[in-house]
Amino acid sequence: MRLRAIVGGIFALSAAVGLASANDDIACVQQRLAEFGYDPGPADGIPGRRTQAAAHVFAEQMAGKSDILAGLDALKEDNAGVWCQALTNAAATPILKTLSSPARYLLPTDVLSALANAPKKSGALCQPAAGQEWALANVPVKKISGLNSRQDNVRSVDGAWEVEKFAGAFSGEAVYALASGDEERKRKLITVLARWAREGALLETISCVDRGGNLNTSGKCSEWRDPEGRDPSGMKDATFATFIGAGLVRAYYVALADTATEELRSEHAAIQQWIGQWSRRLKRPTQVYFGLNMGWYWPTVVNDLAAGRKNQAVRRLKDLEAGMLRLINADGSIVDRTTRGDRALWYHYTSIGEIVVSMELMRAAGIAPSGRLEERLHKAVALFLAAIDDESILDKWARQRRNSRYAGKQDWNFQSWPNSDFAGSWLHIYPYRYGGLETGRKLRTLVPVKAQSAVTDIDLGMGLGCIYNVAATGSG
Repeated sequence: MRLRAIVGGIFALSAAVGLASANDDIACVQQRLAEFGYDPGPADGIPGRRTQAAAHVFAEQMAGKSDILAGLDALKEDNAGVWCQALTNAAATPILKTLSSPARYLLPTDVLSALANAPKKSGALCQPAAGQEWALANVPVKKISGLNSRQDNVRSVDGAWEVEKFAGAFSGEAVYALASGDEERKRKLITVLARWAREGALLETISCVDRGGNLNTSGKCSEWRDPEGRDPSGMKDATFATFIGAGLVRAYYVALADTATEELRSEHAAIQQWIGQWSRRLKRPTQVYFGLNMGWYWPTVVNDLAAGRKNQAVRRLKDLEAGMLRLINADGSIVDRTTRGDRALWYHYTSIGEIVVSMELMRAAGIAPSGRLEERLHKAVALFLAAIDDESILDKWARQRRNSRYAGKQDWNFQSWPNSDFAGSWLHIYPYRYGGLETGRKLRTLVPVKAQSAVTDIDLGMGLGCIYNVAATGSG
């Protein structure tokens, strides 16, 4: 009995201490930080390490971005009231309204705040290419079947080309709607996507992922049986449909999910139901590799953030960083990518895109990429730029012919690559982040801010490059 009384007394004392240390103003700060996409832990009024870290990252990222938040000292219990009032006031400003939008799932604070401050008269830097409106009127495609292991027969497979053109047009329109703040355009895009969702777009395509989130690579889901890659591949059908869907979902979350939610309630519901069905096609990410949105990490991270699973998303992003560091060599070459024969330059290029976008996802989640990862990235970009000037530089890697062939020359369009509609967002993100480096300056001279790659990115789902150009120039 005596031991029970002592233990009970300890628990009572612990509870009393906890109650005494709880602070309503701290709870207010925690609630606001969570609304803005940060991770302060539960709104329990206790300024623990997670709360302090979230407040520090928030203050650092918002430095110079909002007068309301200027001069805030490090968060403490005795100044929590000042923090609470500042955050409450800031919540009504364009910057913080943008920060609390779903766009924070993909765009870091500094980019969002620059976007909020930019004029919205035209969003000229994000103007999509003319003449693509027809693609948005395409009949929804339910099934893709017939792609080969090289996935180079898209134009001959029923519906595949139409799906790609639809995704490209939707990508450009969505980013323009976000940059310009065009609410009517957003409503139209929601209606268009809801039409595809109600038709079960892409969902009749074979799935190569089981109910446990594991990948099936046998039977119809096999690939690369023919050394030339001409074999029909259910795996390529499945991944093509899945990652087109992943891009559409990202565009929806980032640009459209908080638009006219009452007016277009049924449309949003249809899209959300489609997203739920589509998400069951996602492999559980267990291994980091280049391709397929960093080994399936991107769509899972965005889904986690959209569902409020911030801690889980952060853990995945840290795993992603560690994996990338293992795959980027000290000389800037990329494992199993810079070795891809006559497509080595293209695979190296798309891999840089995955590195850069992954780092932006980290920043959006409040994680600063390591200096080591940045150093490896700069080496990879330098190698890419050198190969643009002299493709023979890649020979020592390309000759390894990883899952490929090599005829002694790169299969690469040296004239039109800045206007690529696939994986080109990084061409604009990198100069924004690293414009002070020689690699950043050279890339900026090679790639115009109004290049097609700035507004259309089928791999990512949105041409986010133009958003970074808006942030860099301060013009909409």
